[in-house]
Amino acid sequence: MHSVIFDFNGTLFQDSEKHMAAWHVFADRYGKRVTREELEKFFLGRANAFILRRMFGEGVSEAEIARMAQEKEEIYRELCVADPANCHLVAGAEEFLDYLRAAGVHFTIATGSERSNVDFYFRIFGLSRWFDREEIVLDDGTFPGKPEPDGFLLAAKRLRAAPGECIVFEDSYSGVQAARAAGVAGIALIGEKAPVRDEKNRVPVLSVTKDFTEMIRIWKEKLSE
Repeated sequence: MHSVIFDFNGTLFQDSEKHMAAWHVFADRYGKRVTREELEKFFLGRANAFILRRMFGEGVSEAEIARMAQEKEEIYRELCVADPANCHLVAGAEEFLDYLRAAGVHFTIATGSERSNVDFYFRIFGLSRWFDREEIVLDDGTFPGKPEPDGFLLAAKRLRAAPGECIVFEDSYSGVQAARAAGVAGIALIGEKAPVRDEKNRVPVLSVTKDFTEMIRIWKEKLSE
């Protein structure tokens, strides 16, 4: 039986628009300009340190990176709280997580979010219902973010599974690259803008859906072996 590694942002929680809006607000504060194309191509799915160095240059100190990252994430969380109608897990996600748990499937999250955001998600979504907080892989600054495979490799290790025994649920191009580099068994893409094709890396895409409403059926038919 496969183990499962979920990306979180854009996958279990479709918050890409909130992150892009937060980056726009943050950039405006510092007199920077970022286009939507830049955000979608270079920012989504990437670690804050990478984004901030792209925005301000390599000479920015680690302390400044940490401070600015927290500033941006505070903006992001405020935007989430201000829009409760859209602050929920993706349709069908709760039912699918319940199904996996009942079926004895091991699963965790590998996210580029920092601890403050992960704590926020556990609080507002009640993630402890499904996830062990200590198994969650998050951006703690100790390894490179996506598209490097380190996060997925660590998640597989915490699940006591080989990467080739894991299926990754992702929504971003950098996440797909990371999963492929980690050597996972396959990738299930979630979201209307999911990167369906990646000819260069020939990503083993096992399913493409806008949400999780049909995922129990798809899991039984395609992914559970």
